[in-house]
Amino acid sequence: MKRNIEGFILIDGALEDASQLTVTKVLEAFQSDRTNRLYRVIKHWLGATRGLHFDGEEASLFWHERKIERLLSEVGTLWVRQELEAFYSHLMRGRELMLGAGMKRGSAPLDLKSILLTMKYASWLMYHCHLQGAVSSNSITQAMVDEYVSDHEKTFHVLGAFVRYLNRSKRRFEHVELPPRRRTRNSIELRLTHEARRSCVDAWLSATSGISLRNSAVALLCMFYLQKPAAMLALRRSNLRVEPTALYLDFGQGYEEIDPDIAAVLRRWLSTWNHHSRFKHIAGNDFLFPGTRPDRGYSNIAFSAWLKADHSISSRQLFATALHGLIEAGLDDPSTMVRLYGVRPSTAIRYWRESGADLTTFLFKDAIETMRENGDLD
Repeated sequence: MKRNIEGFILIDGALEDASQLTVTKVLEAFQSDRTNRLYRVIKHWLGATRGLHFDGEEASLFWHERKIERLLSEVGTLWVRQELEAFYSHLMRGRELMLGAGMKRGSAPLDLKSILLTMKYASWLMYHCHLQGAVSSNSITQAMVDEYVSDHEKTFHVLGAFVRYLNRSKRRFEHVELPPRRRTRNSIELRLTHEARRSCVDAWLSATSGISLRNSAVALLCMFYLQKPAAMLALRRSNLRVEPTALYLDFGQGYEEIDPDIAAVLRRWLSTWNHHSRFKHIAGNDFLFPGTRPDRGYSNIAFSAWLKADHSISSRQLFATALHGLIEAGLDDPSTMVRLYGVRPSTAIRYWRESGADLTTFLFKDAIETMRENGDLD
């Protein structure tokens, strides 16, 4: 109460009555908190009692707009700020059009974090050009862009949306271009060594309590059942079937029996399962791996941070190790990853290629089998 009484005072001063309790109104009352870390207990309380979601779309849009406002206010050059405002309007219009059409990906960033990042890099590029003598977006030259790219080899591709905007919306004598993107890192390079994998698995199988036990159960399911952490952390207790001699989990394609060693870790977690929200008496939590927020699962970000801090690996390394481990174990058909584990076809083929397997041979065998089934070889 002592830590949060100031937050209640702010709400009381900004809102006339309880009918005004909305996500935006509460966040506006807390506008002095630029970190979004203060008054978390109040937000959890309002989530449990009023159903306000401070990690949903409304809250994300609120914080996004505040960050954009701060970014624009920090730009001291008039033409850069004006160009940034026009570029931001262009991005948001594109986002609204694509979302209205049901598109998930497109030429303009859809995620608000991506838009903010694009805006930052656009401002840095224009400031660099301003120092080189540019007085407007039309005076940005290819030489200026090339010099900026040479100093930012790992991040220049973020400028793609801004460069396309300059070329399409401005009357220029010459279009500016970015060099080709650097190649995507081969997934085989992300795979853990056998020693590192054995060390991690041994540590996860021996976990007995607390955060380590919960996260070890998630990591083992990701490693041996080809699931990404986000999918595991979204599991409900209704996805679990407990029998005296076995455990079964439904990953979305029917129940699968869990390996006895992994099931033992999962049973230890179930025996100590707790809904550790302060407001568990108000809002229940049916997640297999619950978080502190009412009716929320454990955070994917927090799980990834634990992987990095305790085992020095990333979620991408965990997934790459799982997929390549399956291929190395003798998988002879990449479509198995799609049918049994829900892996996207493009991902399955990419990992299959990068493992060194011969895709053309597989396709030839598949074609022969299809022809034989159709009677074409009789």
